[in-house]
Amino acid sequence: EMAMEEAEGTTGYKNDDYPSYFHSGVTPPLKRVVERRFAAREHKAVPPPRTEVTEIEEQLKSMIDRISDSSKSKGKSKIT
Repeated sequence: EMAMEEAEGTTGYKNDDYPSYFHSGVTPPLKRVVERRFAAREHKAVPPPRTEVTEIEEQLKSMIDRISDSSKSKGKSKIT
């Protein structure tokens, strides 16, 4: 009991209501492990080529147009 009080009385001791709680769920030692693993991953964070993005956007737009055109031709459905 005295050792606990002595430890809590030292400078730099942080006493929160929940000292073992970390909102991210990652404790400081684990945070370093995560950082190392992300630094060592084989695929670097590189954005995809702009041409591929544009191509996929056009495909999505055409699909949305087809879906919206088919729903307009069938008439409006009532949602109750």
